[in-house]
Amino acid sequence: MKIFVNGQKQEFNTRGGDLAKLLNRIQKKLNKGGDVIVELKLNGETIEGDIVPVSTRGIKVIEITTRTHRRIVIESLYFLEKYYEKFTSIYNSLDEITEISDVVEMVRFTEWLLSLAISLPEVSAVEFMYEDYSEYLEEFKEGVKQFLKAFEKEDYERMFEILDDNLIYFIESFILNSNDYLNEVIKEEQGTQLYS
Repeated sequence: MKIFVNGQKQEFNTRGGDLAKLLNRIQKKLNKGGDVIVELKLNGETIEGDIVPVSTRGIKVIEITTRTHRRIVIESLYFLEKYYEKFTSIYNSLDEITEISDVVEMVRFTEWLLSLAISLPEVSAVEFMYEDYSEYLEEFKEGVKQFLKAFEKEDYERMFEILDDNLIYFIESFILNSNDYLNEVIKEEQGTQLYS
């Protein structure tokens, strides 16, 4: 079996036939370099989500594409405006929402934005730029927690109250500062590349 990581052939012990254990060993090695698997191909076929074969039997080629955590945050910040436009389109028509898929889209965006906000201090000096960022993040987490709790209970009226009274402030604040966040993360990435 041939294993390629970012196009480079790698050597791993493939005995045992357990694909999950093999991928775990590969991920551990990648973690040391700060990389995360973003794409997995088996015999040229992209594997989506949780559908990973158990056995390595029949697998001749494993191709893995990775990104650093910082690179993922940069890409996410680039896509932020597009996702935010979709979110605001749904938010601005709350009175007309009839599809559960719109509500799910709002939940996904909110969860994604929160994970992005959580990731920022890990890859940049955002907490030095904004001294109240930690406090902002804790309040944002609490708002999302309440929002998700209402969603789980299918209490859409409460969800929209939380959105209007609390979350929209945090979301708009993040969007307002997103270019500064992006510039800071890019600066950190460039500094890392200089010393590599």
